Amino acid sequence: MTTLSVDLAKDLNLDRPMIVHGDRRWDSEWKRPQQLLSRFARSRDVLYIDTPLFVEDQSHAALAQAEPIARVQHVVPTLPLAYRESDAETHSIVRALILELLGRGGRLYNRFIHPVQWFYTPTPAPIMLNAFGEVAVVYDYMEAPERSILTSDEIAARTEYLLTHADVVFDHGVTSTSRYSRAHNTIPVASTGLPSDSATSWESVVDSISVLMHRAIAKRARRKWHEQMHGIQL
Repeated sequence: MTTLSVDLAKDLNLDRPMIVHGDRRWDSEWKRPQQLLSRFARSRDVLYIDTPLFVEDQSHAALAQAEPIARVQHVVPTLPLAYRESDAETHSIVRALILELLGRGGRLYNRFIHPVQWFYTPTPAPIMLNAFGEVAVVYDYMEAPERSILTSDEIAARTEYLLTHADVVFDHGVTSTSRYSRAHNTIPVASTGLPSDSATSWESVVDSISVLMHRAIAKRARRKWHEQMHGIQL
């Protein structure tokens, strides 16, 4: 088997670990993120990155880590209060903390290689996309954040940016059809938090999402292989 064939086979390992950027506390109300991710964790590692906490008497950035359920790693970045009004610095610091956690010598070393990146908020996308060697990107918009230092125009720009990079998008009807059409796959979501068929079980929802993610991973892997073989960027 050639090196390229080996690389393609590795890239087509479809049940990839997941790095999830949350917009609500994991240990708050049990909603769609917990329903979905707890089930995905039956077959892969899941890293749920909570929104940062800003602490008045803290002098350096750190991560609080817990495992609320098997194979779900929950991390809460804590930063000095001075960073509260600096969105770009905050996300850059969080990215550095996560890379350290996942890198050689880190507590989660070698567990999140070539993950799926899953976003519940577009705000960290410009900093986090391409930071972890992801093989697919999912955007599942929940609702507007309770507090944001970004303007509505800035949030719209980041939403647009994430949509242009996403492989799978949950379509809540909050964004124009033309934007969602840029994604390879969309999942219609009703107000209940489930896809439009409200009788659908959570297990079948996970199965449906997995099919779309598998297609996206395979498409990216084959495109990468084609580019390496022919030196052409598709």
